[in-house]
Amino acid sequence: MSTFELHRVVSHNPALAHWRVLTSLLIVFNLAIIAFVSFTPDLTATIDKSAIVPEIGAAYSASLPHGPGGLYQMRSDTNASPLRSRLTLTEDGRPIGPAHVVHDDIRAHGGGRYSHWGYGLIFSTPDGSDPRVNSRTYVVASPTAVRTPLRIALLAVLLLVHGAYGVVFRKVILELLRRRPALLLGGVAIAATAVAALCASGLLGTQIVGHGGPPQDAALCLQVAAHACLGCLLAIGIWAAGAGLTLLVQRNARAGLGEVLIPAFPLSLALLAALAATALAAPHGRIIAVLLWIGCLLPMLNWRPDRRQVSAALKAGLAIIPLALAFGVWLALFWHGPTATLSGTPSGDLTDYAGTIWSLDNQAYPLLNRGYEGGVPRSYFNNLYSALGATLLHLPGFDPFAYLIAGGATSYIFFTALMLHLYLADRPSRSADWFALALLLSTFIAAARYPYWVVETIPLVFTPALTISVWWMTERSKDSLGWMIAATLGGLIGSMLSKVVTAIVLVPLGAARLWRQFGQLPRMVQAAAFVIGCVFAAYCAAMLWRFMPVFTAIAPLGPEGHRDPRWFVQWRDLATVALAILVWFVAEAPVALALSIGFASFLIFSFLFFVNFICATIVVGLLIFTSPVRTITRWLVLLALMLALPAPVISDPTGLASGVVWTVCLGGSVLVAVLTTTRIEGGPSHFPFRASAAMAATTLAIAALLLVGTANGHLIFNSGWPLLKPELRDIWSKVRELTPPNSLIFTDQVDESTSLVGGWNTYAFSGQRQLYLSSYYTAIELRTNPARLHEELAINEAVLNGTRKPADVRTQRGYDSMFAVVSVLRAVPPGWTKLYGNTDYALFKMAP
Repeated sequence: MSTFELHRVVSHNPALAHWRVLTSLLIVFNLAIIAFVSFTPDLTATIDKSAIVPEIGAAYSASLPHGPGGLYQMRSDTNASPLRSRLTLTEDGRPIGPAHVVHDDIRAHGGGRYSHWGYGLIFSTPDGSDPRVNSRTYVVASPTAVRTPLRIALLAVLLLVHGAYGVVFRKVILELLRRRPALLLGGVAIAATAVAALCASGLLGTQIVGHGGPPQDAALCLQVAAHACLGCLLAIGIWAAGAGLTLLVQRNARAGLGEVLIPAFPLSLALLAALAATALAAPHGRIIAVLLWIGCLLPMLNWRPDRRQVSAALKAGLAIIPLALAFGVWLALFWHGPTATLSGTPSGDLTDYAGTIWSLDNQAYPLLNRGYEGGVPRSYFNNLYSALGATLLHLPGFDPFAYLIAGGATSYIFFTALMLHLYLADRPSRSADWFALALLLSTFIAAARYPYWVVETIPLVFTPALTISVWWMTERSKDSLGWMIAATLGGLIGSMLSKVVTAIVLVPLGAARLWRQFGQLPRMVQAAAFVIGCVFAAYCAAMLWRFMPVFTAIAPLGPEGHRDPRWFVQWRDLATVALAILVWFVAEAPVALALSIGFASFLIFSFLFFVNFICATIVVGLLIFTSPVRTITRWLVLLALMLALPAPVISDPTGLASGVVWTVCLGGSVLVAVLTTTRIEGGPSHFPFRASAAMAATTLAIAALLLVGTANGHLIFNSGWPLLKPELRDIWSKVRELTPPNSLIFTDQVDESTSLVGGWNTYAFSGQRQLYLSSYYTAIELRTNPARLHEELAINEAVLNGTRKPADVRTQRGYDSMFAVVSVLRAVPPGWTKLYGNTDYALFKMAP
């Protein structure tokens, strides 16, 4: 845009005459805020002897300064973030420690252990002397951060200023987007890259993202980058095989991209299940599965879709893939598992899915409960992505955690955004307004519990794309019995192979057109539909009968705000009620009923049925974007989405930064999917390849800079969850190496807690041996029967302390030998033979 043209745009409003000056001031204001938050002083203080108070045992406590100037604070450890503090403690100039120690351990063992908790310090002296009278000087040193209330206030001011700027200069911004989008977007890209470069170089100091902890290394950065790329390749390969089978059925070499790839998605999940089962269960199964996969691709050799569709899809993919990779890398740096040199901080669900990978590789059928010898086999539901990981377990450098997090997050963005692109490209109308675009962006960003949840519950990788696919087939079923059947089967089979509870929404949604046309169908079709409906109802009833008691024992019935009374959670519940009502003004009655069932199931039992909120919300967003809807209804839907939006953005366990990255990566991918297919009124006439290439280059550059900064220790990512130490990884790898396959392992890494080395110890599954008891949390028999749990824990402890012989323990099957994995501090019974040990754990062969 020329200076004259821009002047013409703003000259109609005298208030806009100084937009250049105000824009410059806004940039300076942002830089000042960033500098104030980033460059904080370090605090060094000598502990006053009079402030030291005896605590219990070897522990003493002392209050600490709040921070210089009242503007800053030292970040301390908390229950949610037990490694956040970066405070160091010295005795006469010599560092003591370790830090972050459980308070009972400080009291019992002393030895210089300490914990920075709240505004105080709980510590001990290395020699056990009294720090009040031993004539030694104790000094604490710690970086500081801007106080949380002040940070929130600054964020609110920034949002208010930027919002006011957007309102006042909306005409200029829209004109820039229409005439010279590269100028505006290029400035944003340069600024973002510059900030990433400053962080990577260390010029902004050490930046803690999430919660404090030790720095990561280059090996981890390479690992997560490689697994993110692997996740993208797997996503393409899975979908391509399904497309080949779809072409084989359709027998139309000129079929469009959407006609093939959209219905191919549910079929690709069924094919993936078949190939994974073949690879894991059949002799030479992996080779056979690869050959079958190649065979599924062969029909694509003769496929000749429209070149313009291919060009648009490539243009979209070019920008979407880097955003997907960046999201995968981001999450993996927080939640990675243990490596040879680094402790891992994954959550329980993620560790459970990783344990399933090890279990499936070891024995695909039946899927034994490796964490409880007396338990029934585990279910295959929700484990399709884990099964794929099991087929890849022996690839060089493959890590189950990195695969699930980096690969899963990458696949989520790729599947979702590309499916949306295909859906919109197949629409007869290719235009929309900015309001509709904002609404669609809000839909996909709001449709999540929080960013990490999309891989913590790994079946969600497939859910948004499956929902769009089923809805596309449902729309086509208006005039086609074949598409009606395909939509219903796609919803049923797809839900069974991804997140199983989505069947409550997707199956009625796929069959929505059936109810309107039921009376016009042949009697045989009516009878078949009735039988299928009865089978589906029986299936749902059986699933609820089996699993509902377990889940109700974990969480109470009711909306999420009942369990978690935070304001943004309660706002999402209000949004759900509003959407359940508004959908009746947007969709036909059968569709509205299916979506209302989804919203209602979430409100009735949010813990189990949250994913139905995602499915129903996505369909509502697609309906509003593609259908003529009254203006008042659009505004009400947008208001409901705005109520739901804060929850996923600010509630991630790692903090607001993950919400921002979620918004940028998923929102950017959705934006690309729309702009490469849809003409936005008042916006650019087209989305050129150079714009897609520029987005890709910028995203990859920022991701690479963040990885470099992480490898060099200038950026520290930590989820704040309890650690899985390298020693834990080491001992269970030795179990795989040093024990026979038909062995029974007893371990003291189990108790009544839900910790990852206690009652939810599914990491022990990586040893690929049967454990007598390591995880009661994954055994229905024990979770619902506390008395039986206590009995099994008592038997386990009796064997480990030598009061009961292993051979006297009743087991479901016979074992060749028995071993124990215990703490090195544990006194073991005579007759045990030590096979291996590290600083924390030891492996013994037990006497019969």
